[in-house]
Amino acid sequence: MKTLEDIRAELRRLGPVLGRDYPVRVVGVFGSYARGEQTDTSDLDILVDCDAPVGFLTLAGLQQDLSDALGIKVDVMIRQQPPSPVGRRIAAELVPL
Repeated sequence: MKTLEDIRAELRRLGPVLGRDYPVRVVGVFGSYARGEQTDTSDLDILVDCDAPVGFLTLAGLQQDLSDALGIKVDVMIRQQPPSPVGRRIAAELVPL
């Protein structure tokens, strides 16, 4: 199982590549990996900022590309402004890149 530091390093490496294909910037990791509670079956929750509107198919492509690159099922959440109640909870546990 990959550690949080392994994932953060890989996301930093992938950032420029993802930026060419998707109008997003990875902000950080939240959820079970951020809390240190991940298991072998945990997915990876990633928060992104968008430079332009992102449709469902683009978001699905980003999730699939990240899952393939990291070897872990990835869920992507787009950061909203102003933060929703869920967004505030995510921000509280977010581990930035």
